[in-house]
Amino acid sequence: MSEPVRELVERAQRLLEANQYLTLATADASGRPWSSTVWYAAWQPAPSADAWSLELVWLSLPAAQHSQNLEARPDVGISIFDSGQPAGTGDGLQLAARAELVPDDRLDEAAAVFSAASLAAGGGPWTRAQVSEPARPRLWVARPVAAYVLGGGTREEVPLARAGRTDAARSLIPASPGVVWAALTDEQARTAWLPPAGMTGRFESFDARAGGGYRLVLTYDDETAIGKAGDNTDLVEVRFVDLDEPRRLVEEADFVSDHPSMAGTMTMTWALEPHDDGTVVSVTADDVPEGIDEEVHLAALASTLDNLAAYVAGRGSERR
Repeated sequence: MSEPVRELVERAQRLLEANQYLTLATADASGRPWSSTVWYAAWQPAPSADAWSLELVWLSLPAAQHSQNLEARPDVGISIFDSGQPAGTGDGLQLAARAELVPDDRLDEAAAVFSAASLAAGGGPWTRAQVSEPARPRLWVARPVAAYVLGGGTREEVPLARAGRTDAARSLIPASPGVVWAALTDEQARTAWLPPAGMTGRFESFDARAGGGYRLVLTYDDETAIGKAGDNTDLVEVRFVDLDEPRRLVEEADFVSDHPSMAGTMTMTWALEPHDDGTVVSVTADDVPEGIDEEVHLAALASTLDNLAAYVAGRGSERR
């Protein structure tokens, strides 16, 4: 990894260590926003100089508005800034993340991390018993899917470490970023270009905004094919995590399947880069479930990008 990237990761880590409070941006089931400030502890499950491995932990009561919001909508925006910095000079962090109550099998580890940070900051110790039933406080954990360092009038993305396999594809599409973005965020357009060769698709729901998402049914043209959801279909539930028009779109996908090899959340990142001949579109799938064959998946990603190029060409799009 290049030295500038290492420096960016180190800069992000310094900002994280220099602060103790973060602001959560959440929304309830109806979409009504709410912000809360919480004291946090952080740890890196897999420390690396080349990518940021990060989990953030905080303590909240179940009745707190942000806790109720996260139960309904686990996608969260996070900002970490030192409010004492002079005007116009502030450095800080912005994160798009997914939050959950710390799972029972990780509660000992999370409580130990939180307790160590609390003691180092002059607070008291915390144990598993203090954050489990019948005690009221609960430990939450947020795992970033996108991270940015802000400062000096710039906003730079920090590469994040991924635990599982990554598959990716890239293509030059002869259309402007605005035209490609419109195709990425329109239900009818996605119905046309998203299914790879050999499949058709239909949406059971579609809401193209941060915190929204879609439920997609993919059906194999071959009626004898066995899909991930049974019969000859794949069923995927997707959340839109981050929409940075017209540059970047992040989705989290879960396959509906009884097969253990399909468990886990896959993160899909669409990146759009302007080019003299249109837009370079990159799609990256992180934490791909083990049950998805790598060769088949890479072919499907390439097929989807071909479909996207054909779709915008068929719509008579113009570069601008």
